[in-house]
Amino acid sequence: MLHSCFLPCNDWTYLFRDYVADDLVLAGMPLSELQRLATPDLSSEAQFRIVAPYWDRIRHTGYAQALRHTLRGVYGEDDLNAESVLRIAEHYCETVRPGFYAAIMRRANVESCQVSSMERIFMETEHPALLTQDVSILEFCRCSIADFDRVETETGKRPSTLEEWLDVIDSYFGMYGPKAAAMRCQIAYSRALDFEPVSRAHAAGLFLHHVGQVRHALGSEDLKALQDFLFRYCVRKAGERGSPVKLHTGYLAGSGTMQLARVRSNAADLCRLLFPIPNSL
Repeated sequence: MLHSCFLPCNDWTYLFRDYVADDLVLAGMPLSELQRLATPDLSSEAQFRIVAPYWDRIRHTGYAQALRHTLRGVYGEDDLNAESVLRIAEHYCETVRPGFYAAIMRRANVESCQVSSMERIFMETEHPALLTQDVSILEFCRCSIADFDRVETETGKRPSTLEEWLDVIDSYFGMYGPKAAAMRCQIAYSRALDFEPVSRAHAAGLFLHHVGQVRHALGSEDLKALQDFLFRYCVRKAGERGSPVKLHTGYLAGSGTMQLARVRSNAADLCRLLFPIPNSL
């Protein structure tokens, strides 16, 4: 996904973050132009000139229709054009003030919203009743270098054995589980959801090779087996706490990496998780 392009941005173009940004790229916008769109010091007129060649191509997609619904409901504009963009930009700045989350959610008849942070495994919020938070378990079971880096940044720990890694998982569940609305995982972007049972001993050996003292890169089958064990471990821990587990199973965001065969099979693959998970795992 392209959300990182918009992180410095705090103006009307932030409405294009994520899914609509993907539509712009699919419509032909170069990534360099998408990044320039979110440049904070550009005028609204200049930003619109970047969007304009692609807006008519995407305005009827599902994502863009949702954005147009936002323009109508929040800013009173039926569409994005050279005239309305200046009013939208002004209303955006007027709207972003203390309490605007609650005000907009009331307007949408939404009592609360479950939020999953892209910045931390669990994000503390100033509005816990309004913006309830998920614990991301993606970092616990995907096993990428970025995941280990994030855990080390947040905890100061860099586990080198499976048992140390499971201790980290347990500590997150213990610390944030009582505050969390659910446990969430979007690993479907990178693999199928066919999580097979894997023994703890086998996973321990794989983990040692992957990140421990041995440090040999795992092949795809071995990495899948390690992920399978860790995902099932997290699901079992969530079950012990009575916490829901939220998984991406439908359409995918992004561009150039659509694995539609996986999307077709996700529901059937997940049926295996409905069988009891042995406590010995």
